[in-house]
Amino acid sequence: MNLSRLPAILLLAALSTLQPASAQVAAVPVEKRFSAEQFQAAGLHRLSADELATLNRLLQEDQARVLRRATAPTREQEPVRSSIAGEFRGWSTGTVFTLANGEKWRVTEGSYTVRPVTRPAVTIRPGMISGWYMEVEGHSVKAKVRRAD
Repeated sequence: MNLSRLPAILLLAALSTLQPASAQVAAVPVEKRFSAEQFQAAGLHRLSADELATLNRLLQEDQARVLRRATAPTREQEPVRSSIAGEFRGWSTGTVFTLANGEKWRVTEGSYTVRPVTRPAVTIRPGMISGWYMEVEGHSVKAKVRRAD
């Protein structure tokens, strides 16, 4: 079996089986997913019976995994409200803040310096497009952060 073509073959076969997430997973053998011409053009006719069986099993497992992930409930991106455990002096890229609720958040970019404040309230909200932003009570500058724990 030509292993250099396997990723393209797997992708092509997987894409040919896309169904709505609510559909049942139907194990359709790769031999029946394509016309004879497509099967030959993809080089699948060169596979032994064992290789073809392995490919079918891999595709079925991958399809089931993709459907499980697609139908899994997503966690709401609710703002996190807490306070910084200890003293706040600002941040720089890489600073890790431990919140009173036990969560740890790491600053991913930028820097900001202020006079020390003890246990200021913070709100961490999802960004409009991506990422999370931490707002510290009494300060207008926001830090781009990601979970560190």
